[in-house]
Amino acid sequence: MIHQPGYTKLHETEKFVLGHLFENAYLTNKDTSDSIFIGHFYGDPNCGLISNDNTWCLVGGSTLKLWTNTELTEIKDSSVHWTFKIRQTDTHKAELLIDPWADNSSVWEFDILTREARKVKDFDDYKNESYTENIIW
Repeated sequence: MIHQPGYTKLHETEKFVLGHLFENAYLTNKDTSDSIFIGHFYGDPNCGLISNDNTWCLVGGSTLKLWTNTELTEIKDSSVHWTFKIRQTDTHKAELLIDPWADNSSVWEFDILTREARKVKDFDDYKNESYTENIIW
């Protein structure tokens, strides 16, 4: 999977590679080369993160998808759709940056265990600015 033309890597740890082939996201075990289909997105996924302990990953884009060792979940909360960046903040928590150029641009905390999102703050720093991959948040 990870060596196919068109494949884009989103994140990598010593155990996994997370990426997408066009609009489909995959988590690939580097030892076995087995790939787990994370899901389909409208447009390519924007970002992804594998946890420090390799027990969960998040993929953001038109929706937010969560993989854990036991299940795959599409997060239905539209507040966290169009996630642009993800960073881990604790063992079971991550922060999500929602589209920095949109009217609803904001930072959310997502709890992996409860599957709940909580708005941390609005994020207006890049409104009316040109697109860039290098967002400081």
